[in-house]
Amino acid sequence: MKHKYIIFSLILNICLLGYLFYTPISALAEDDYEYSEDYDGGDEDEDSNTNSNYDYNFWTNYWKQFFENQSGNQQEEKQEGENQPVEEDDAKDETDNAPKLDMTNVTLDKTSLSKVVVDYGGWIENAEFKIKVNSETLLNQDENADVSAVSSNKDMYFYTDLVDNVLTISTSSAGKTTLKLTINEKVFEIKVNIKSIGLNENYYIVAKGKSEMISAKGLKGVELNWKSAKPDIAVVDKDGRIKGLKEGNAVITAKVDGAKIAFLVSVVPEIKKKAVKWAIEYSNKSEYSQPKRMQKGYYDCSSLVWRAYNKFGHNLGGMKYAPTAAELCRLYDIKKQSIKGGMNIKNVDGLKLLPGDLIFYSGEKNGRYKNIYHVEMVAGYHFYGLDEKGHPNVSIKYVRLGLDGGQNAARVLAK
Repeated sequence: MKHKYIIFSLILNICLLGYLFYTPISALAEDDYEYSEDYDGGDEDEDSNTNSNYDYNFWTNYWKQFFENQSGNQQEEKQEGENQPVEEDDAKDETDNAPKLDMTNVTLDKTSLSKVVVDYGGWIENAEFKIKVNSETLLNQDENADVSAVSSNKDMYFYTDLVDNVLTISTSSAGKTTLKLTINEKVFEIKVNIKSIGLNENYYIVAKGKSEMISAKGLKGVELNWKSAKPDIAVVDKDGRIKGLKEGNAVITAKVDGAKIAFLVSVVPEIKKKAVKWAIEYSNKSEYSQPKRMQKGYYDCSSLVWRAYNKFGHNLGGMKYAPTAAELCRLYDIKKQSIKGGMNIKNVDGLKLLPGDLIFYSGEKNGRYKNIYHVEMVAGYHFYGLDEKGHPNVSIKYVRLGLDGGQNAARVLAK
């Protein structure tokens, strides 16, 4: 308001000056001023240095009083401004005025953390720690506790949560670091050591009666006691050698410092293992073509699976020439080698499929047997570890996923 008044006064003064120079004195004179009645309005005297249009006594008194009034108004405005209360910033409310918590005697019951976690070949299981905060005041993050954590190891990231004086620290990184933890400006240092262990492969195909060695990481010099969920199918000795006993799937586990390592084993006849390997290699270096399906360097879906087995002395469906996918499905139905339920969740999660099994896909009516239009060979499983109940998390691995290949379209499975 003060600034607006000053600007208004300046504008008024400028306008008034212009008015004075272009307006007769009689129009400006006020009752408080007297001007000469001898002024006759005549022309300017050429010999005089005085402009006959001005009364200098009048202007001297006028400007003297004008500036005195201006000075008085500004002084009054200054005093009024000093007497008015200063407005407080809205942001400085109860939060700013609230007393800060005394963190002097606050301590942590742990300043060194260590844990062994499992590396599942691409992702590491979460490591979580609970630390008690010794404080007379109940501290809660985002309420009365400002919490932050900075790791000296830039490759390790941490999440923190403080609820009722219990601090949760978690990470999905492995390594060593010093964690700079700050609670309400008080700094704590926590030493963290997360060791990862795991297998270079978490899925193995073992031929029946044969053995495979486990390839592990972070387990040098550690003796493990492996346990098979189905010891009649596969077992592992103390040296990490897997032995396939019977056709089927088995989950193998071992515990190290509280962490559980797990992998999946499929035991199949040797011809199925060889057929899967050949089909993967051949399809990767050859071209898909139905007209040239039986020529070298070419294949289609049904000729690929037929030739994979034929390579090792077995003709699928008893045929000496690769049948269509629909005809191959019909032959397996006749031999009652289809898997009940097809490609459903129960069969997949229940590990009912084996490498080398066939998956037939059906769709709209096409005049063929069960409207079959495509066949795939099972290459094995993607194994993602165990859930909280110890059940395996898996999905099917295909030799070659066809143009329309998808789990929802799969209707028939054949061994």
